[in-house]
Amino acid sequence: MFSEGQRIPSGFNSFTDYDDIPPEYRDVIPSQYGSDLHRYIYRDDSIYVVDRRTRIVSDIINLLR
Repeated sequence: MFSEGQRIPSGFNSFTDYDDIPPEYRDVIPSQYGSDLHRYIYRDDSIYVVDRRTRIVSDIINLLR
C-alpha cells in the first residue's frame, strides 16, 4: 500500500483511529508513536504510522511476525 518514507497524498483520509485498532495490536505500537503526533492506517496485516504534520510514513509494523 504505502512505503516507509512515502508521503501520504493530501486527498487520502482513510486513517484508522487508535481505538479502532484491535487491542491485541495496540501493544505493538512503540510509545514514541503517540496519537498526538502520529496517525495510523490499519490495513493488510500492518499498521502504518504516519507523522501528522508531514504526512510521511514513519514506520510500518508488520503484524504477521
